[in-house]
Amino acid sequence: MDLPKVLPELSEAKVAPKGKLNAEDLKKMGRNMLIFLTPTFMLYGGQLIGAINDHTVLSLTDLVPSAFVVGAFEGYLISTLLDYLKKLNDGPKLN
Repeated sequence: MDLPKVLPELSEAKVAPKGKLNAEDLKKMGRNMLIFLTPTFMLYGGQLIGAINDHTVLSLTDLVPSAFVVGAFEGYLISTLLDYLKKLNDGPKLN
């Protein structure tokens, strides 16, 4: 059974044609993913610090992300998807 292709094949071109990605695009996407994920980690870390200050012992319920953290993660997923689609849509521009 053949699975449908979700990701396009990588291009060897310095500037990838429209609809393809190259290694440089993947590097930029990886860097952007880390940048986009930072606010989520900061919010979750703040939530854990608040839980530690409120209790002497953490329980499992303290580790469950709050609605703000979940919202930040959803924003991360949307930003990552938009970045991927933007990189996929970019390519050599014709004047």
